[in-house]
Amino acid sequence: MQRSLVGSVLCIIDSLAPAPAPSTDEMMALFKSATTDAAAEGKLRALAESGVSVAQYLYALLLSPANTNKQRITAPDAALASRYLERLVAERSFAPAAAAAAFLYDVGGANFPRAPGKAADMTIRALELKSTDIIQNLSEDKWGAGFWAALQQRLADRNLYQGRIVDQRNDRTIQAARRLLGNP
Repeated sequence: MQRSLVGSVLCIIDSLAPAPAPSTDEMMALFKSATTDAAAEGKLRALAESGVSVAQYLYALLLSPANTNKQRITAPDAALASRYLERLVAERSFAPAAAAAAFLYDVGGANFPRAPGKAADMTIRALELKSTDIIQNLSEDKWGAGFWAALQQRLADRNLYQGRIVDQRNDRTIQAARRLLGNP
């Protein structure tokens, strides 16, 4: 009797064990489908909520106001997207999340005001994490008012930027960012 009880308990414990996370390719397929398929969106959200890093990143991208797919079924939620991205930056040191968060804070969204200082902080973190994508984004100069001054100040605080703080992109800013990235 005791042996069957132990066996039953082990079966219950095995059934409670988390299923292995899908592969990155499977999660990418979910992400692509989640824009228009509620079941795929629900699966991606569940994976994100269970702490699967890739799913958190993809779900944040799905929620981002930058996702302009007209047929999307999930309303933009910049606040929730930023929480997922910041968690990935803090817990996993995930460079693409820092770059995405920088952009999100720069553009803002409904009920999510622009935060140039936070955008600059996330840019600095992306550079620290060696995100080469952030350098390309900085080179394109598509950042909002206040961002360049905030970034220049943060770089100056690290003795990487010399010159007057001006709210515009300049070569000194890009050179300072490259030095922080590690490729002068």
